[in-house]
Amino acid sequence: MINIKKPKSLKNKLIVYFTLIAVIPALAISLYYYYDEKKMLNASMVQNATSDLTYIMSNIDKQLKLAEQLSDWIFINTTDITVNSNYDKLFLKEWDKQDQEFVNHSMNFYNAVHSTILGTSLEKYISSLLIIGDNGVDIRDGLDAALVDKDEIVQYDWFKRQMMNGWKVNWQPIVENPASVKTDPYIFPFIRPIINTRNNQQIGWSFIAFKSSLISDLFENYAVNREDVIFLIDPQGTLIFHSDGKRIGKSIHQEPYFKDILHKGSGYITASINGKEKNLVFCKSNVNDWVIIQEVSNAFLAKQKTTLVYISILLFFCSICLSSVLSVFLSYNLTSPLRRILKKMKRIASGDFSKEPGIEGDDELGMLGKGINHMTENINGLMKQLLEEESKKRHLELRMLQSQINPHFLYNTLNSIRWIAIIQKADGVRDAITSLGRLLKNTLGDTSQEITLKEELALLNDYVLIQKLRYMESVEVKYQVENEDLLNCKILKMTLQPLVENAIFHGIEPKKDSGLITIHVVGKPEALEICIEDDGIGMTEEQIEILLREDKQEDTKRGFSAIGIRNVNERIKLVYGEQYGIHIESKVGEYTRVFVRIPGLYMNSVEERGTVNV
Repeated sequence: MINIKKPKSLKNKLIVYFTLIAVIPALAISLYYYYDEKKMLNASMVQNATSDLTYIMSNIDKQLKLAEQLSDWIFINTTDITVNSNYDKLFLKEWDKQDQEFVNHSMNFYNAVHSTILGTSLEKYISSLLIIGDNGVDIRDGLDAALVDKDEIVQYDWFKRQMMNGWKVNWQPIVENPASVKTDPYIFPFIRPIINTRNNQQIGWSFIAFKSSLISDLFENYAVNREDVIFLIDPQGTLIFHSDGKRIGKSIHQEPYFKDILHKGSGYITASINGKEKNLVFCKSNVNDWVIIQEVSNAFLAKQKTTLVYISILLFFCSICLSSVLSVFLSYNLTSPLRRILKKMKRIASGDFSKEPGIEGDDELGMLGKGINHMTENINGLMKQLLEEESKKRHLELRMLQSQINPHFLYNTLNSIRWIAIIQKADGVRDAITSLGRLLKNTLGDTSQEITLKEELALLNDYVLIQKLRYMESVEVKYQVENEDLLNCKILKMTLQPLVENAIFHGIEPKKDSGLITIHVVGKPEALEICIEDDGIGMTEEQIEILLREDKQEDTKRGFSAIGIRNVNERIKLVYGEQYGIHIESKVGEYTRVFVRIPGLYMNSVEERGTVNV
C-alpha cells in the first residue's frame, strides 16, 4: 500500500490545494474542448457534405429539367396540331412511304427534332430517340436508335408503366439499354404517348433513352476521400449512380437505412454498413424524388479526433503547468506574512511583547497583524496593572495588620467594662469581655480571608453589643435577611463592621439622640446586595465623594480598627472585580444608605465556589 505523506507546511498545502483545484477546471476545460470540437468537427463535416450534395443535386435537377423540356417539346409538337400544322398530317394520315410528300414531312420533322436536340446540351447524352406513329411513321435519332427494336421495346414493364401515365412526365428507374449494340449499358427511358387532340385518341408514342452519363458526368469534378462513397438512388432503391460503376442498376432497398433516408429526404444519420459505422449525408431532388447519398468514412474523422485528443492533452498539461506556477507564486505571497506573524508569536511566547510594524497591513492578514500588536500592547498594560494592583493589595494588607488594634478604642472599651462591673455586678462584664475577645481574635487574623455572611454578622453583632454598652443602648441595630440561604454566601472578613462604625460615628452620634441602623440582605440574580441604613444626620454629595476617596485619620483613631469605607471598597474591587464595591445614597437630616455589592458565592465545607441563584 502506497503511503502518501501529507504536506506539513501551509505553503506546501496551499501549493497542493491550488494545484488540485486547478486540475479540475483544467480537466473540465480540456474535456469540454475535446467534445465541443468533436461535435463541431462532425457538424462541419455534415455541413460541408450537405452543401456539396445540395450543389450536385441542383445540377442534377437542372439536367433533368432539360431532359423534361426536350420530351415536352416532342410531346407538344406531335400531339397538339394547333402548334404546327405542318406536322399534323405526318401522324394523322395513312402514308405510302414511297410518297415524296411523306418523305418531305418526315425529313422536316426529323430536322426540327434534331435541331432542337442540337440547341441543347443533351445531344451527347441521347442514346436513342424514337417517334413512332400508329400510321407507320418511324423517326429516329441517336447512335443506338437504329439498333432498337420498336416491337420489342413495347413489351418492357417500364414502357407499359410510362404509357399508363399518359402525358405526365414520370422518371422511371434506370434500366438496361434495349439496343442490340450498346454505347452505354444503362439508360433513363422517357416514354410519352402521341395524342390526337381532336378525339383524344393515342396515335403513337415517343421514346427517349438518356445515357447514364447524363447523371454520372455531374460527379466527375466532385472529389471525395478514398474511403468515402457517393451514390444516387431512385424511390425504389435502384442505384442510378455509384462511385463503383459496377453497382449501377443494383438495388439497396434491403438496407436498414433505406427507409429512414427515403422518409427524411435530406439530412444526416449514422448507420452500420458491412459491420462498420458510417455517417450518411443525403439530399433529395426537387424534381423526381431521387436521393443523393454520401457515405462519410469515420477514418478521416478518427484522424481528426486523434488530433483533437493530442491538442486536449496539451491544453490540459499547459493548464497544469501554468496553475502550478501560479500556485507557488500565490502560496508564497500568502504565507510570507503568515511566517512573519508566526515569528512574532514565538517572540511573544518567549516574553517579547514589543510592537512589530512589519506584520501589519491593509488586507486580512495585515489586520490580523494589527490585532496581534494590539494584543501585545494590552498584555503589557495588563501586566503593569496587575503588578500595581498586587503592590497596592500588599500595601493595604500591611496597613490592616499595622492598624488592627487601636489603643484609644481599647481604653474606652475597658473603661466601659469597668463601669458595667460597678453597676451590674459582673454579668455585663462577662458579656462585654466575651464580645471583645471574639472581636480581637478575628481582627488579628487575615482580613482578606473570606467567611460566611453568618459569621460576618456574628462579628458585627459583637461589635454592636460593645457599642450599645458605650452609648447606653441609644443605638439599635436590626437585621433583615431575605433568605436564610444567603447566610452561607461568602464575604470578606471585616466588611460590614467599618460601615456600621461609620454609621454610628457620622450619622447617629452627631444628632445627639438614639438611632436605628437596619441591615438589609437581598439576593439578586447577578449579585448579593447588603444595605446598611441609618436614620442619622445624612450626608451631602460632596461628603459622600470625599468619604469614598479618602479616609479621615482622626476618625480611625476613635474606631475599633483603622479600616475605612474607602479601604473596604478597594478590597472588594481588588478581590471580586471593578463591577463590585460600595455605593452610597443619603439625604441630609433623614438617612444614609450604604450598599455593598459582592458576587453571590456560596461557602461549602471544602471551600469550593458556586454561583448563588437567588
